[in-house]
Amino acid sequence: ETSTWAQQTRGFVATMKLSTSALRFAGRPGLGKSPLLIPCAKDCANFSGLSSQGSSGNGAAHNRHYHFASSRYDVAFGSLPSADGHKLRDETSKYLSMFEPSNWFHDPICTIVNGVRYTGGKVVDTVDTNGVVNGKQIIADAAAYAAIEAAMRPKALEHRGLFDQRVAVRRLETELLSPGNAAVLVGNQMLDFKKQDGVTEIEEAVQANAVERRMNDQLMAEEELVQIQLRRDAPVVVLCVNNFSNFLDLSRKVLRHIEIGIPVVIPSRFNTAQHSFRWTELLLDLMRKYDVPLPLVTFASIELPRLQSLVKAHPDSPVHFTGSRETAAVIRPWAPRLMASTSGPNTLLAVELTPAVAQAVRWSACIEHSGQCTALRHL
Repeated sequence: ETSTWAQQTRGFVATMKLSTSALRFAGRPGLGKSPLLIPCAKDCANFSGLSSQGSSGNGAAHNRHYHFASSRYDVAFGSLPSADGHKLRDETSKYLSMFEPSNWFHDPICTIVNGVRYTGGKVVDTVDTNGVVNGKQIIADAAAYAAIEAAMRPKALEHRGLFDQRVAVRRLETELLSPGNAAVLVGNQMLDFKKQDGVTEIEEAVQANAVERRMNDQLMAEEELVQIQLRRDAPVVVLCVNNFSNFLDLSRKVLRHIEIGIPVVIPSRFNTAQHSFRWTELLLDLMRKYDVPLPLVTFASIELPRLQSLVKAHPDSPVHFTGSRETAAVIRPWAPRLMASTSGPNTLLAVELTPAVAQAVRWSACIEHSGQCTALRHL
């Protein structure tokens, strides 16, 4: 199938991470040596079953439908939109010039469940990536924690009209990533993490989101045919990163889940916490505008011991994390359904070295000063 794919795509380029350690964290223990048969769909994501229709034996052929280089994966690419990077830079500069630092002190991070803010609890300082105090946070009290607990046990969405939110979420997404709102995302992340290439991140997100929406369409089509069943009673816990949160967390892990009716719970970070809370606020505002059910998104302002207890009490909930292998290994004992994307060599596969591929190599070699996860390692 890979050979056929290579012949058909005429220079199609894709990026993948090669990390058997990551596979061990993602799948069942002991499967780290089987990179082509990763049972993540059943064990870690919100699948409650996979049909073996159209396959033999244990249904492995069906499971490969969404894998890298499969024909189903390939058809999700092509005809991608692009963001206006120049306008986004201008809008971000305007946002930063008007930013009022006191806002993050007067409007502290707090728990939000079903659109309701919980403002009771201990108030603590938040710090940026350099350890400088940059705002306030209200740690959830008993009432707020009880609301978070309730959000971890969502009522079943009874029919497709409730859980299929693709039209509304994609309209929301268009507005969310428009230059004005995207400038807020980039600016907040830069203020919190001191990030330099947030514009590139949005440009990547606009294109990648289009691909991943098509993959979700395939998923929903298979559910309609009763080939798979998606679980919507076990929210996905999204552990936010301090960099690339606008793409990895907001776009890939939150929007793609809520558009197919799978709730998410977003715990607060323990440093650089402000920007992920701010994008949650913006997201909830747009959910109200486009009539997306607010219970689909919960923000949990809690400390680590409470987070660990919460996840342990709800072992069916997947936990999604992007970060180091060492951190993933620490998380795994209290998050049995951890799906971790960890550090590994970025490998670019190309059928031929076209001018476009060569340009991609040059850009990738320079992004993040070649020191972080998006830098190219192998061609």
